[in-house]
Amino acid sequence: MFRVVFLMFLLSGCTLIIANNPEELGRVEWLRDLEEASQIASKEKKPILILFQEIPGCLTCKTYGKVVLSHPLIVETIETYFVPVAIYNNRTGKDASVLAYYREPSWNNPVVRIVSDDKSDLVPRLNGNYTPSGLVAYLIHGMKKAGYPIPDYLPRLSDELAANEKGVEKNPSIINLETIIKEGEKTNCADQLYFSNEKQKNKAQNTLGQDKVKKAEAFRLDEEPKYYLSKTDYRLVPMSAIQSVKINALIGQGKSPLHLLSPRQQMMYHFIQKSNSQKWVSKINDDDWQEKMYQAWDELGCRA
Repeated sequence: MFRVVFLMFLLSGCTLIIANNPEELGRVEWLRDLEEASQIASKEKKPILILFQEIPGCLTCKTYGKVVLSHPLIVETIETYFVPVAIYNNRTGKDASVLAYYREPSWNNPVVRIVSDDKSDLVPRLNGNYTPSGLVAYLIHGMKKAGYPIPDYLPRLSDELAANEKGVEKNPSIINLETIIKEGEKTNCADQLYFSNEKQKNKAQNTLGQDKVKKAEAFRLDEEPKYYLSKTDYRLVPMSAIQSVKINALIGQGKSPLHLLSPRQQMMYHFIQKSNSQKWVSKINDDDWQEKMYQAWDELGCRA
């Protein structure tokens, strides 16, 4: 049996689930009352994000919480741009009333709705797609409908998640060879290109010339990956793989990459610069970057 800890904010009177969430809810700080969420949404001029979830739930429900609703950039987007409220679809009382209001089935897989402060749908409900990229695309759709400008980190997050889900080789927007070569030339990183098949060889030779193209068997890993990133304070900010690639490229071009960070990542970067802190040191391509983001949030009070 799980234990839910409630924190009462004295100024706002909000009741949030902030610790020991049941696994089906992931790591989002959820409200549990739609009327309360409606009042906050009206005051803060934000849309409401409603999660209809079975708790305790099936494997799909648990995985949605542990994977989709625990990715820090998804969690941050929900908490920053929406008023999140969790409705249990297998309970009586207020939960059942909200379920009936939206004609949602009980004992169901996760469903997400984005609604306005008057509780009307802003966009059609999200159901049947339980992938991280599916939720991010839905959040972007809702934000556009609500009039939010879309921050640069979100479309890139969507692309990265889709690539991870489908296999990166199936997403040419992430790994298009011509784009890689052109970007490499811009940043003086394309001194050699190593190919594994004739198609790659021909494309590379057409752009770089024969002398810069070699077979992959001759490749040796760089001792200092993402060189430009590694020479700046950005290296200390926990970030995703695609963020690190894009940021490294922009730094190499002499451009600021700050816009590629989420608001909380930007907060971390500014803190690091002011305090000369290395408390969240994150290696390039760090597999533990997500947990380090949560650690930084707690220490900086990002959710206060």
